[in-house]
Amino acid sequence: MKFLRPLFLLPLALLLTACLSSNEHALSKVRSNKMNFPDPVQRTHDGVSFKLSELFTDSYYTEFVIQQNATTKSINEMNLHFSVETFKRNDISSIRFIDESKDSDLELIHEHYVQIRRTSLEEFTSSIRKKVPKSVGFPGYITVIEGGSAFDSKTSTYMTASIEIDKKIYVFQLIGPSNHMGYFYDDFMLILSSIEK
Repeated sequence: MKFLRPLFLLPLALLLTACLSSNEHALSKVRSNKMNFPDPVQRTHDGVSFKLSELFTDSYYTEFVIQQNATTKSINEMNLHFSVETFKRNDISSIRFIDESKDSDLELIHEHYVQIRRTSLEEFTSSIRKKVPKSVGFPGYITVIEGGSAFDSKTSTYMTASIEIDKKIYVFQLIGPSNHMGYFYDDFMLILSSIEK
């Protein structure tokens, strides 16, 4: 039986080594690219395309989205999450019925989404809502929220942008630990600027 114990430890050691080298790989690629996401590749979601670093892989962690029609990607090693969700006409009508807002559809969905994020956090700070740059090519708003929850003592940053394309509202998010998210604001803007229908 003592002979078999080292055989069980070998796969565990290989797995741990692979995880550590994967972590080093993603982080070193970002560092060597001057703290920018490297190697953007074309991704699609519900009729739109955008460019997102190849470091982001499919994720089934959906705790941070509210729509079923969502695409989620992550760089697990860096605890970074990206998502895009679609709000169609019936979604917008349902929210307007509850909210009774006179705002435009774009303002309504953006404020609704930001408010849900704020209420999910114990403490938070929030930027003012700003229009996305003209380079995005579609109307939209962006808000950045920082905060933590009772379940996690670490502070996270939530970059949230709502973009209107063909009467649908697409909500894009980039989420990660606040201590390094300042480096990725310009990357988020590049993702938004790459959107095409």
